[in-house]
Amino acid sequence: MKQLSVFLENSPGSLLRLTEALAQAEVNLRALTVSENADFGIVRILVHDIEHAASVVKAANFICSQTDVVAVEIPDRTGGLFSVLKEFENKGLNIEYMYSLQVRSKDKAVMIFRFKDTEKALNVIKNTKFVLFEEPL
Repeated sequence: MKQLSVFLENSPGSLLRLTEALAQAEVNLRALTVSENADFGIVRILVHDIEHAASVVKAANFICSQTDVVAVEIPDRTGGLFSVLKEFENKGLNIEYMYSLQVRSKDKAVMIFRFKDTEKALNVIKNTKFVLFEEPL
């Protein structure tokens, strides 16, 4: 799955301008996370049509890039996240960051992971009880 990473100046209104441009272009945000430091922020988003979203973001004068991430279904119960993280740790996978994706389900949650080695992560997941989330966004 591809994620769009948008670099924002760390100042009032930057996130507002980004979301305004996306809303005006009818881009529906399926997941969003923001991280920051003193000078800039990084907004990571998942959308249905990443190419369209990237063109909107660039037209609004923001810098962006596309990144591979992995969406994993995990049991929506106590210890569900621990169980998947334990499997990744046992296989020596390095998680660079993660965040959640809202899904309409009573028994599963979906976490988005950025791994140092995406191919290795995909192979590990395919050999466990966990399932890749591959539904359309």
